[in-house]
Amino acid sequence: MCWAMNIRLIRTYLVDLYKLGAGTRYIRSPTNELAMFFGVSQQSASRIINELYKLEYIDKRYVERTLWIRITEKGLSEIEDYIKYINDAYSHPGEFIFEGYVTTGLGEGAYYMSRRGYILQFEKYLGFTPYPGTLNVKLNNPYYISQNRLL
Repeated sequence: MCWAMNIRLIRTYLVDLYKLGAGTRYIRSPTNELAMFFGVSQQSASRIINELYKLEYIDKRYVERTLWIRITEKGLSEIEDYIKYINDAYSHPGEFIFEGYVTTGLGEGAYYMSRRGYILQFEKYLGFTPYPGTLNVKLNNPYYISQNRLL
């Protein structure tokens, strides 16, 4: 079985290494110390470092049998992307963006939107009076389709 990290773990470990100073210089990095910092076993810390190196997120060197590591430009770029991701989550909480195309429906949206009780439910739970009709959007990206199912 191949041991591989997902992008969330990669970003977390890169941020941890950045906090240790590896974003601007090589830092001395014994795996037992990294293990304590990452909250994993020494063997797992070694695997993490090797995986980050293999994926070119960090550079590593040995000087007199001591490991020194530094985050590469690719790794720094990944941290910047993570910062943007977090900032976007804070600046647009609960907002979802979908892409698709407008299509015709069966006409049932206009019927329901003409019902007073239906409109009152919108006003009560969503805080606004909706447009009298519906907009049918066909999602064509599998990712957006899966996200729509979560809603």
